[in-house]
Amino acid sequence: PIAHASWITGRLTALRVLGSYLQLFGWPAHLSPDYSYPEIPLAGGSATDIAAWATIATGIAVAWVFRANRTALLGFAIAFFGILPASNLVFATGTIMGERLMYLPSAGLCLSLVAICSDTATGRRSKVVVATMTAVVLVGCTVRTNIRSGEWNSELSLWQSAVSSGTNSAKAHRALAEALYDSDPQRTNLHLVLDRARTAVSLLSDLPPEKRSFQEFRQ
Repeated sequence: PIAHASWITGRLTALRVLGSYLQLFGWPAHLSPDYSYPEIPLAGGSATDIAAWATIATGIAVAWVFRANRTALLGFAIAFFGILPASNLVFATGTIMGERLMYLPSAGLCLSLVAICSDTATGRRSKVVVATMTAVVLVGCTVRTNIRSGEWNSELSLWQSAVSSGTNSAKAHRALAEALYDSDPQRTNLHLVLDRARTAVSLLSDLPPEKRSFQEFRQ
């Protein structure tokens, strides 16, 4: 929706998405392969918007505090310039949010975190604490990666995971309908297929016809 919003609303929404990226970087509990309309509404000052903006402000503050650490500054620069072309801050890209867009920026953020931990952990006890926390994070991310990788085994498992996470993306519900349809040659699950397809159509009901995705209605 950023492409059809006013300039200020579009930029505030883009900043809200950047905050969501940082939140996922810190806690990747709920992941989704698609964030299409209307999963992310335009910014309007909701609690979710404020939390995301606060996350961005915190990230900027941390970067400012450790600006003298060149390695940390390099990491923040990689993260910022890595996400900027796809951020919708400069121009509308057509993709409001995509976890794949955070691959390079995440590498920069990891570099900054390592540099900050190295800079602050000067004593023996603090180094032990940092090493322990790092080990916990690595184990947790490894487990999360293994769980997430299993959800990409097939189109059906992928879109089931998206819908089960509570997504409002019309595209995700339509994709699940297609995957369900293709998964059963005997068509004994048509009631499930139609349920997802109708949900996809209903999620676009507040848009004028010329702005709706034709795939939902074609299916």
